[in-house]
Amino acid sequence: MKYLFGPVPSRRLGMSLGVDLVPFKTCTFDCLYCELGRTTCHTAKRDSYVPAAAVLAELEEFFRSPSGTACDYVTLSGSGEPTLNRDLETIIREIRQLTAVPVALLSNSSLFHLPEVRAAVAGVDVILPSLDAVSEAVFTRLNRPVPGLTAAMLVDGLAALRREFQGEIWLEILFCQGINDDEAEIDRLQAAVARIEPDRLQLNTVVRPAAYREARPVSDAFLRRLRQRWGELAEIVVPFRHRQLSDIQADKEEMILATLKRRPCTTSDLAASCALAPAEVVKYLDLLRQAGKVRKQEHAGETFYFAG
Repeated sequence: MKYLFGPVPSRRLGMSLGVDLVPFKTCTFDCLYCELGRTTCHTAKRDSYVPAAAVLAELEEFFRSPSGTACDYVTLSGSGEPTLNRDLETIIREIRQLTAVPVALLSNSSLFHLPEVRAAVAGVDVILPSLDAVSEAVFTRLNRPVPGLTAAMLVDGLAALRREFQGEIWLEILFCQGINDDEAEIDRLQAAVARIEPDRLQLNTVVRPAAYREARPVSDAFLRRLRQRWGELAEIVVPFRHRQLSDIQADKEEMILATLKRRPCTTSDLAASCALAPAEVVKYLDLLRQAGKVRKQEHAGETFYFAG
């Protein structure tokens, strides 16, 4: 599969079948904390980045296979910003014809100010957008948007999405120590959340090696304090609860581990040598680290993984 990956364990969506709708690291942002590395195609141009017919052919093949019942969500996400794909509405409509599995969209919220993007995503079950900052200075520092995108545009777009979208919105805020965790920014975020009215507010922090060293996690105590502040609306994103993997998933996990036993690797090394999507490698490394089978180490500005 070229455009599908998984199903892979997701901390928010259970077993998720990923659908990659843009080339690797094609994004409107270059976030400090991105687990897939630095953005290489920094753009806000919507285009047919991948052939919709090929994506749908892979989805049809998947749902005709025995694995077709093995996912909790079909997740439009992958290695860039999926709303950049101008064929998104068609792809969503066709997925609906293929399966009753709910469809989720992960987005950085950068294009919801466009009416055509809000219309394109109307057919999914749940949207998981992010909003990490409201003040322009913090937004620019943390999310590193393309010129012309502002935090105000994100908040306006999310508020408009809430008015129009009939499904659920699970808004994520990812906190980085010393960047968006001061009281003034939290007050601004709280006002924005009240305006957006998400169904869930998901509090997160840096848990995987980030694109930039500047991205550092906040403490568990900080997240717990914020959860109390926001009340029942808020939840802390917790690690995936390991459950029995399918034979195919267990084989992928073992392939990554076997590769690391031969030599230390970066995430991109593993993706290339194991023929897996980078986002898929990240998920399996999470499980292996939780099981104590893999450790990481920084060297020459890169994160390497080791077996044991």
